[in-house]
Amino acid sequence: MTTTPCISCGDCTKFPDACHCWYHRNNAFDQLAGLRNAAEIAQCRERSSKEVGWAALDLVLEERKAQDIKWGKQSHSDLYWLGILAEEFGELAKEIIESNGSKAIESELVQVAAVAVAWIEQILEAK
Repeated sequence: MTTTPCISCGDCTKFPDACHCWYHRNNAFDQLAGLRNAAEIAQCRERSSKEVGWAALDLVLEERKAQDIKWGKQSHSDLYWLGILAEEFGELAKEIIESNGSKAIESELVQVAAVAVAWIEQILEAK
């Protein structure tokens, strides 16, 4: 095990196998040791943050699939969509107020985003 901090996330000195940064999830910790200049380090960090963004979108897409399976194709008025979105946002607020942990908050955030995406899909399909 190495004691060199990851230059991608800086948070995995002792447990690189448990790190969730892009490079560690892709088994490339050893490649990081070869990064020597600031440009390479910046590029490494940029790839890592983009990977997190794509992972977030993947979660939303998975939730959209689950919604379609559960509810089928949805077609509502804007006011009805607003009510659905408000209900999901209320659940998010409840999780934050009750401090139920980041996993519960993440789950509710994904549901809020997925409902917004479903609404956007309907708008785009109507064009």
